[in-house]
Amino acid sequence: MKSTEAAETSSPVFYYSENKINRLSDFIALLLAVCLLIGAIASLHYVRAEGLRLGMICVYTLLFAAGLSLTTRGKKGEVFGATAA
Repeated sequence: MKSTEAAETSSPVFYYSENKINRLSDFIALLLAVCLLIGAIASLHYVRAEGLRLGMICVYTLLFAAGLSLTTRGKKGEVFGATAA
């Protein structure tokens, strides 16, 4: 059975094109990056304790590296370079 035939039946399974899935994935990655940047700037602005600020910087850096490695096909060196920048 072809995927177009399966889409025309009353089955609860939906088929989405690869292009739509890639666009959704790119949008989610962009949203994650924006939230991390704005969240880091806003939260570091309000926190005054030096130790807590340092810990928050470490957490945001870790989240950035994890998000970058999960949403791109970058090599380890490229992810490290982007995180260090």
